[in-house]
Amino acid sequence: MNLSYLKRGTDAMKELENPVMSGGSSGKILRFYLKKDQSALLTFLDGSLLPMSETNGELVFDVPGTYEHSFMHEGVVADFICTLESEGRCPLCDERKYRFYNLFFTAIDHRKNVSKQGKVFEYNKRIVAVNRDAYKMLLKFLDERIDPQLGFVGLQMQAEKVKAKSSMIGDFFKFRGYVDLDQLKAQGMDVEPLDFSKVLVYRNCETLEKMGFGKVQAGTFQNTPYENVDDSSELMPLDDDTIPF
Repeated sequence: MNLSYLKRGTDAMKELENPVMSGGSSGKILRFYLKKDQSALLTFLDGSLLPMSETNGELVFDVPGTYEHSFMHEGVVADFICTLESEGRCPLCDERKYRFYNLFFTAIDHRKNVSKQGKVFEYNKRIVAVNRDAYKMLLKFLDERIDPQLGFVGLQMQAEKVKAKSSMIGDFFKFRGYVDLDQLKAQGMDVEPLDFSKVLVYRNCETLEKMGFGKVQAGTFQNTPYENVDDSSELMPLDDDTIPF
């Protein structure tokens, strides 16, 4: 499989710092998100730091990243990996759909939720997609608390969303300390980090065009739907037929 779209470590961080934004759905693993006035406790399972001797003293997390398009599709918010870097063109860019560079972390969401079918979801593994603005907010609240030997691995934080038009992962973060992941494993929690080369679904240009994308549009880029999510909108991956809320 061509994984050229997926960068890691220093290469991923360089893209995250790129201020230019233009114009993959995540299989069966739901992404972490908060609605306004919601909060959640998260425990990170990955996100170790590269040695600062190799990064000029900068915090560089050893996590993957890629450009994505996020927009409403068939009634839900869907995330599609941009194909521009890997294939030289992108049907979604042709439609002037915004794209963002996201870093991807794995975390346990400690909230207990009950689905419409009555199924209880608790201690669920989630994809935490962090764009440039969210990354700056995370460092603003957590920078001095981050253990250089651990990075985000085992870090617990309380995430809260105060403003409606803010990052999907929240805009206020409180450090809760570090936990031993082996202890969580002994309690029955799945603490294995996600393999994002398998979790993030890549649809090539041909597949996107068969889905009806690729009509060239003139004008400004379309906004991301995460800015205006309310209780009537469900953020879930395309192709997922369950929702734990």
